[in-house]
Amino acid sequence: MCVFCLKNHASRVCKRAFFMPLEEKIAIIKKKGLCRVCLAKGHIAYQCRSQITCQLCSKKHLKFMCPNIGCNKSDSPKQDVNDKNINEKTVDSLHSRATNEVILQTLVVNVHGVKRERKARAIIDTGSQKSYILRSTAEELGFNLQREEEFCHSLFGGTKTRMYKHKCYKIYLSSLDGNYTCKLDALDHDVICNDISSVKNGSWIQELRTKKIFLTDIQENAGPIEVLLGADVAGKLITGRREELETGLVALETKLGWTLMGKVPRYIDKKMQV
Repeated sequence: MCVFCLKNHASRVCKRAFFMPLEEKIAIIKKKGLCRVCLAKGHIAYQCRSQITCQLCSKKHLKFMCPNIGCNKSDSPKQDVNDKNINEKTVDSLHSRATNEVILQTLVVNVHGVKRERKARAIIDTGSQKSYILRSTAEELGFNLQREEEFCHSLFGGTKTRMYKHKCYKIYLSSLDGNYTCKLDALDHDVICNDISSVKNGSWIQELRTKKIFLTDIQENAGPIEVLLGADVAGKLITGRREELETGLVALETKLGWTLMGKVPRYIDKKMQV
């Protein structure tokens, strides 16, 4: 359970935390007896062995704890941090936040490691030049290290980070039906995307079924995005099959499974909330 908003997601991906003053977040962390770096119990910041690095300043803390974020500056005005405001003001790209009003190209794949294999959530993001895997996932599954790469990230709005060192692994993925398998180079990272929702139930699900299209990342799935498929591999995965739905959403087929993308119609949102 998240220590900042008490909802059922990891504290390190909390959207609410991005709008809370730094002093308030520190107070919560101290009260709960958590590490200020990784938010885990059992140790304090200077003992933390995690490899968490801020994408903005390259120091050892989570992005929403960075002093460079507006809400963390002492002279910044306080903001209303209710969920409605957060959903209206946030959009998503690599390493940022998301809104449920837009469905992104997510799917579930099989990830095959040296130690074992299991299912994982993935996202296709052609705005990223490279592909990534969650660092904890790479360590858990035991992928073979290929090399290390060091470079800075260029983020939306022209912001550039300091030099960041990544481990590059050769990873193996397959579709859930086992009909397609691929291998690719993926760089490790502490957090790939923050709080990307699975596809929710709606009229589009029934319409997809009538077209014999079945999604893998649907409402029942939870957990973080563990694999990001960037522009370096995405083009090879797209089959060219495309179905535009009556709602305006678009289904795109990949060799790893079908994905859905687009803006959720407002009238459907209201109907589902009744």
